Order: sequence, then C-alpha cells, then structure tokens
Amino acid sequence: MTEEMKYSSRLMFRTTANTKKLLSQRAVDEGISMNEVLNKAAVMYLTKDTTETSLLIAKLSDIQNSLGKMRRRDDLREKFELDVYQFLFTVMPEIPEESKAGIAVLERGKQRFGSFLKGFRNRVRLLKPVMETVFGDMLEEEAGEG
Repeated sequence: MTEEMKYSSRLMFRTTANTKKLLSQRAVDEGISMNEVLNKAAVMYLTKDTTETSLLIAKLSDIQNSLGKMRRRDDLREKFELDVYQFLFTVMPEIPEESKAGIAVLERGKQRFGSFLKGFRNRVRLLKPVMETVFGDMLEEEAGEG
C-alpha cells in the first residue's frame, strides 16, 4: 500500500505558486510526499494540543525575553551606581581627621552608615527571590485573565 492509497478521502484546493514551492521543498526535506506534508500540516493546524503547545512556547519565550531585559536593566543600574560612587570618592574632598570636628563628623557618618546597613539587611531578608516574584506575578495575571 502506497502513501497515496492509505488516505480514504480526496480533497482538492487551490494555492499560490509560492505556497506550492514551499510545500514541495518541505516534502523533499522530509523525504515524504506532498500529500503527507499537507495531511500533517492540516492535523497540526486543526488539533488543539499543538496550538496550546505553541502558546506555551511563545509564553516561555516572552518570559525569557523579560528576564533578559531585567538583567540588562539591573546591570545598567549597577554600572551607573558604581560610576556615581567612583565620582563621589574621587571628587569629594576628604574630611580632615586631625580636627575634633572632623572626628565627630566621621563618627556620626560611621553610625549612620552602620544603621543603614542593618536596615538594609532586614529589608533584604524580607524580599522574595526574583524568579519567585516574576513567575508569581505572571500567574496572578493569568488567573485574572482566565
């Protein structure tokens, strides 16, 4: 039984020359007949599973692109912060350590910086990981749409 004989129905349709060329090329690439290519294409188009899979792949690709953008934005922010700190440390004048006023300013600065670090540590402990936050937000969006 040949490839052509296993199909029980006959369907005729018209198409463009370009589509026929693509169809012929796909048949040659896969080593099957043009009828087999058309049958596979129709089944893929008409079954719901393939469409859902394609949507899932597209959604994952979108997530990957979003994460890439977030990484690039984070890298840019980090570079900007480092440039600002470098500028501040190279341009700002030193506080004279010999004078009593200078020593008092340094001590207050050390205390403020220490309290800032403690507060920062406490805030960081409360933050969720980035991946958990991103996927949680996407699940909430999908739940709202569905």
